[in-house]
Parts: sequence; structure tokens; C-alpha cells
Amino acid sequence: MKFKKLFFCLLTAAVVQLFAGALEGGSTVFASSTVFEIPLGDLKKVEKKKPYRSEKRRNREHKKSKTDAEKSASPATATAPAATEKSEVSVKIDESIPAASAAPIVTPAQQLSAPITPQSAPESKLQPVEASKPSLPTEPANTTTQTVSAPLEPATAKIVQKLIIQPLQVTEDASRISHEPYSYVVAGKLTILMAVVISKNNVQSMHCRFRAKESGPYAEVEMSLVPGSKFTYSAVIPALIPGSASLYYEFILTENQEKKVQSQEYKIPLNATVVVPGWQQELGRGRINVSLENPVQAFEGFIGIAAETNKK
Repeated sequence: MKFKKLFFCLLTAAVVQLFAGALEGGSTVFASSTVFEIPLGDLKKVEKKKPYRSEKRRNREHKKSKTDAEKSASPATATAPAATEKSEVSVKIDESIPAASAAPIVTPAQQLSAPITPQSAPESKLQPVEASKPSLPTEPANTTTQTVSAPLEPATAKIVQKLIIQPLQVTEDASRISHEPYSYVVAGKLTILMAVVISKNNVQSMHCRFRAKESGPYAEVEMSLVPGSKFTYSAVIPALIPGSASLYYEFILTENQEKKVQSQEYKIPLNATVVVPGWQQELGRGRINVSLENPVQAFEGFIGIAAETNKK
């Protein structure tokens, strides 16, 4: 009995001490005969952490749901003014065409069957614009065709004259013998002349007549075919003496049955320069055999020739 009373006293003392500590701001915990004191403020902090986190998470979820709702509602609000604008535009268009609504309603079949007349066409503001559209491009188009076609006609006529009329004016002799004279020659050098012969008949011979004066006797040299060519003939003309004015020459073509074709007379001026052109060459050791048409008259103006009488 004594032990029970002692245990009961100790137990009551512990309970009293526990309540006294709680009232003073602390609590006492018994564990394995060791007393630990935990402040009441720490217990409040531990107890407040759990509801604080849950409330923060709840607030975050609430804000997220609120923003999602605002985003989903924003397209509807954005399209609302557009719809109102469209409706306003449609109302404006309908109000701007009062004449069309006043006109009688015609079915598509009646439009196809009924002929279109100027009186039946409804009056509108767009009629003068439509009538002026075809007239604007047609007027400059006609003017451009007239201005372009007018100057082209004489130009084409000139081209036709150059291509057709000019060859007809050339003589028969020049049409068979083609030649382009050189720009100049120098004194003391041999000159090589070339001519292209176009003949339907057989060519018997080709000669070149030349002289150093505009008036005077001619000398003649025989021309030969250029190697590898069937129409080009060449001749070597003796060198002019210094002081001569120009080189005058012409070509004579002899066909079968002793028919002769004579070209026009060409003229090449003499140039006092040191530069020797490519159509001239140095004098050789020998002399060039020439035939004189009139041996009575003196043939002057050339050097290095062996003259003989022309046998006709």
C-alpha cells in the first residue's frame, strides 16, 4: 500500500509539473527517465509549416487556373470587335446602294431571256467609269501603232533598196570580179594584189593592168590562182619609185571564146612611212616581167621591171 501511494504521489506530481510547464510556455516529455524540454514556439513553427506549404500550393494552382481561364476567354473577346466591324461594313455597303434595292427583282432565267437595252439597264455611279475603261487603252494603242508603222515603212524600203537595187546598179564586169583596195602603199616595196573571180564560164586567164599616173600607158602582169583556192587570183606589182602619187590598176578576165571582162580602175595612195604593211614585201634580186601596151610611150614610176611588148 505504501508503494502504491508513493507511485500515485509521484504520478500526480509529474502531471502537476507537466501542466505547470505548459502554462509557463514549455512542455516536459518523459522518456527513459530523461527529461527533455521543447519550447512552445518551436512546436508552433513545426505545426505551421505543413499548412503553409499546402496553402501556397493551393494558391499557385488557383492562379494557374485563373490565367488559363483568362487566356481561353481572350480570343472570344478579340474576335468580338472584328465581328462588329464586319457587321458595320456590311451595313455601310447595303446603305450605299439604295438604287439596287429599289430595282425590281429579276430571276437569272429572265436575265438570260430578256435582251439588254440601254433603257433597261439600272443607273448607277459606276456606269461612266465602266464606259470610259475601254476607251482609255484603245486611243493610245492606235496612236502607237500609227507612229511606229509610219517611220518603219521608209526604213524597210531603204533596206530593200540596199539589198536589191544596189546590186542591180553594179555592172556585169564588177559582179564577176570582186576586190577591195588597200588603204596605202609605200615606195620601194613590191605590192601583192588579190581578186576573187566568179564566172559561170571557164576562165582562160587573169591579168592585172597598172600604172603610176592617172593618165599614161598601162603595163600588164599575169595573175595566178592562190594555192588551195579555186576563185582567188594574185599578182605581184613592181615597186613604186619615191615621189609617185598613187598606184592605179584594174583586172581583166579572159573566158572561153576569147571573151574578156574588165573591172573598174582602183586607186591606192602612196604613204611616206617607215612601217611596211603586210600586203607588201621586199624587192627580190630578179626583175618582174611586164607587158607594155604602148611601147612607144615611156613607162615611168616603177623600178625593177623587165618590159616587153604586149602581144594581143
